[in-house]
Amino acid sequence: MSKLGTIGLASLFDFLCCVFARIAYVEDPLTLYLISGVFRILKEKREILEGLAKITDTSFDVEDEKVFEGSAMLTRTFENKKAIDFIEYAKRINDLIENTKKSPDYKTEVDPNLKIISVSDSNYGDVLVIGHTSLQNFVFVSYRGTYSTKTAESYSKPSSLVPFLVDVKTQKELMKGIAKIDMEIIHTVFHAMEYMVDFLGQKNPIPVFTGHSLGGAMATISVEAYCGLVKNKTNNDILHLKGLNDKAICVSFGAPRVLNSIASEEVCSFVVGGQLIFHRFSNHGDPVTSLPLPGFGFFHACSSKEDKKKGNREKVARDCDSSTTMRPIPKSEYSKSINCTNKELSTFNKIRKASLIVPDHMTYLYISFVKAADIIHLFLKSALTTKTSEIGRIERNNVEFNLKKGDTVMRIVIMRSINGSGEYNIHFIDLKTLQDKVGALSEDRKVISNIFEMLGKKEFHNIEFESSGLPKEFSKNYETIDIIKEKVTDEDPSILGDKATFEEAKKHLEQQGGTRKKSLKKQRKTRKTRKTRKTMKTMKTRKRLEQERK
Repeated sequence: MSKLGTIGLASLFDFLCCVFARIAYVEDPLTLYLISGVFRILKEKREILEGLAKITDTSFDVEDEKVFEGSAMLTRTFENKKAIDFIEYAKRINDLIENTKKSPDYKTEVDPNLKIISVSDSNYGDVLVIGHTSLQNFVFVSYRGTYSTKTAESYSKPSSLVPFLVDVKTQKELMKGIAKIDMEIIHTVFHAMEYMVDFLGQKNPIPVFTGHSLGGAMATISVEAYCGLVKNKTNNDILHLKGLNDKAICVSFGAPRVLNSIASEEVCSFVVGGQLIFHRFSNHGDPVTSLPLPGFGFFHACSSKEDKKKGNREKVARDCDSSTTMRPIPKSEYSKSINCTNKELSTFNKIRKASLIVPDHMTYLYISFVKAADIIHLFLKSALTTKTSEIGRIERNNVEFNLKKGDTVMRIVIMRSINGSGEYNIHFIDLKTLQDKVGALSEDRKVISNIFEMLGKKEFHNIEFESSGLPKEFSKNYETIDIIKEKVTDEDPSILGDKATFEEAKKHLEQQGGTRKKSLKKQRKTRKTRKTRKTMKTMKTRKRLEQERK
């Protein structure tokens, strides 16, 4: 048991989101068995799921003191608030994820109340859409973080750091590199959320977006898009929002900046207006949360100058100390205090705590990301592994089905339990057939009518196991792509905007890119000139001294 006050401003709900963010790094279908294990652990105390099931509206918030009012489980304090100590859960869940075969919480039985939809493609994977009937009030969407060289470049490569203009009128911009991989599957993810409503058996479940690192950034962009659609149109007008709550929750961990000041303030307006609960967890010294550097014009939610003046940053910020220890090996040290707070540090304390080293990115809320691919691929880009490679692309042209070599492939997997056994249905789709080009980005806004209802009716297969006792990983290379035989009948409203608007956006982007290139060229020329002058001055000084010696 931890000491009082060591965790600070972090709720059990935040902790559960962090667990899902970590499991998103795991390859399917092991995700199904790990999340079954998590719920098996939580069910040991009936109050846990019963308390979380009370959260039916974003005005309720997710603070433990409100959610578990009167419970004997409320032990620690933070600014005179009571909350639940989740460190013991973190120990067991870390063991379940990192030492699965040896963990007593790993079983080959699947929770009958659980269903997961996995969406990934040739540019990115994995998004987990999670539904559990004990928490009928939520649909969880967990985005995988940086897991390969390719995804690391989405916010570390110069060409990816260009702001993409989303709205010409408001000048709202997103980081192009991350927006690109998010937007090309976002409608499919939203449809998966809608499909999950029937399984949960309750109307209007709240969408919960979460993720670590790159996954946290994608969750931020997705919730911004979701709230924007709800604000501009009613749920009944939007195909992929029917049955979902018009309010949302986003909990991110160690995410980079992806919003310009206008987009940041828009997200913040959703928070202030009660449409959105947003908790952004950032460890002091985590280098990823400082990317891109301030000069690139990107912000976290509620972090613009205007929002800081209004005190809005405190509504979303969760600034913590890292629990990572490097001795004898990198791991989460449960005796370390993380002291999460929503108060921004003074300049002196920022300098004192800002180590800006990799370990501060490795743990959040005592959940370990050490063995996730995130750190390896971000800072050691040559370290590629077959286990974290993307979904394969179209290998050859097929005139009959309009397949072109090199087309992006999307994989959809539906995983569930039948009589305790794990079953799955897997399908590969040529993503190009669903995409609509909008300026410099593409959206999967062309949809096949009732796509998930169709997939849900297809044959399910039993999940197979290795001799080690772990489930066999699903293939990342397609065997058949027959979904394109179905007619594309509907189009979702564009999240990015209409084509006419984005012709202007594209022009704006090109002009901005040209200006930046020119600016960089000018900077290089200036540096070169300064260097030349300095060299010449040094040479003159040396010559003069030599003459004086003579």
